Amino acid sequence: LKATDKRINVTNEILNNIRIIKYFAWEQRFGRIVDEKRAAELQALRSRFVIWSCAVAVWNSVPVLITFFSFLIYTAVEKKPLYPSVAFTAISL
Repeated sequence: LKATDKRINVTNEILNNIRIIKYFAWEQRFGRIVDEKRAAELQALRSRFVIWSCAVAVWNSVPVLITFFSFLIYTAVEKKPLYPSVAFTAISL
């Protein structure tokens, strides 16, 4: 993730120059920079996980939807009653 790399680079730069930052009392300024990078990182992670969650939800619901629409087509288009023997046989396949 690019946002994580940016935050880590800024944090490493701050840690390498901590004596200068402390000497000039720039802690708050550089703290805000790290906080901004972290906020951008969290936003990117949040977006990534929302997309991933949607993909998992779709992946898990597809078999149920396929079964439902198969039975719907069987009963509506074929005009045949859906007996338990037919339904359970179709589900087991």
